Amino acid sequence: MLIEVTQLKGQPVASLNDEAKIGAIDEVVLHPDTGEVVGFWVALPGWFAGKTALSSRDVLSYEAEALVVRSEDSLVSPDDVQPFKSVIKRQDHWLGKPVQTEKGDSLGKVTDVIIDTDLERVAKIHVQAFFGPERIISREDIVKISRSRIIVHESLEVTKGSVVIAETPA
Repeated sequence: MLIEVTQLKGQPVASLNDEAKIGAIDEVVLHPDTGEVVGFWVALPGWFAGKTALSSRDVLSYEAEALVVRSEDSLVSPDDVQPFKSVIKRQDHWLGKPVQTEKGDSLGKVTDVIIDTDLERVAKIHVQAFFGPERIISREDIVKISRSRIIVHESLEVTKGSVVIAETPA
């Protein structure tokens, strides 16, 4: 299943054993170099309960209504989940990162990320220029991911229009 990261925010986390909501997704943590889903920040119920970590390995299923885990024990300190701890220390996020072609033409910034829940990794990115079309760029078109930008194939030249679904020609 493909799902946008922005759709996951606020999604309930449900415990299969307790048949209850144990929290809500606050943020999806993506590995900045590989695009793999490392885990999630989960907001706990209650006014001052705070947040805890959930490893992607502990997710049993991604449902339309909730993320399902076996039990509340799946929610742990970020120190207990590797590479969660090292990824959050880097503070290198996909959302908001500039995207440009191999020649250096700016395409805009990442406004959303589509993840493949079966592979638990980035499948596509939404890119929006300040004045220009929104683009949906496939993972296969990404050449390089650095701390400061994402580089995509040159074939994704700047065009005019409303939405451009960019796929590399076969």
